[in-house]
Amino acid sequence: MNKTILIEGFWERLDEACKKDGRSKSEIARACGFNRKVLYWSSNKSNMHVGYMVKFCAETNTSADWLLGLRRSEQ
Repeated sequence: MNKTILIEGFWERLDEACKKDGRSKSEIARACGFNRKVLYWSSNKSNMHVGYMVKFCAETNTSADWLLGLRRSEQ
């Protein structure tokens, strides 16, 4: 039984971080060293693997706390 909990607003904040970065998701994924599909939400996927999230946050200078919804602002 899968008990994964979807983090509310995660994918919306990820989209916002990509827009703020000014690069496409494909460009960011390439810079992180993973497939662009990692940055696109689909109905069969809930949360991003933590390893990908760490690389994404480092590459885009995004707060992981903000991305996870633990902090209201990105700063």
